[in-house]
Amino acid sequence: MGPIPVSTICWYIGTDRCQLIWVFLIFLFSICASGKPLIISHNGASGDYADCTDLAYQKAVDDGADVIDCPVQVTRDGILICMSSIDLIEDTTVTKSPFSSQVSVVPQIKKTAGIFTFNLTLDEIQKNLKRKLISSCFICILTVTLKLKSSNNMINFLEKPAYR
Repeated sequence: MGPIPVSTICWYIGTDRCQLIWVFLIFLFSICASGKPLIISHNGASGDYADCTDLAYQKAVDDGADVIDCPVQVTRDGILICMSSIDLIEDTTVTKSPFSSQVSVVPQIKKTAGIFTFNLTLDEIQKNLKRKLISSCFICILTVTLKLKSSNNMINFLEKPAYR
């Protein structure tokens, strides 16, 4: 199979997302062309800290990651948070919270029952839940500013710390 035309990709994923992906690809190609290896961190430094937390992301940056993979979930009030799973049961103490009865099955997402991020507001998550592994790590709220420096095709994602 040959290369897929950009117009086909844009039609499939939508114009706004395509613009972001296109800019990101320019960034990746410029790094690959430089001969420098590209260091991609999955969920931050998740071998050192609980994944998708402030500490894991900071450690990945300190360790020299070029790209940080940040899986994003949405809360009931439309706030984006960084969590590896949409099911709060997997990563938080939701089963020991006032929301433990909000179990539901959404077959399009998961075949088994869960308590999903889109069932709770950010405030409910922040005030009632903790991370399972390390309770001192914070659930990150994704507030991203995208800047493109046209001089060197470099993209900077700046996270404004907004933790619980």
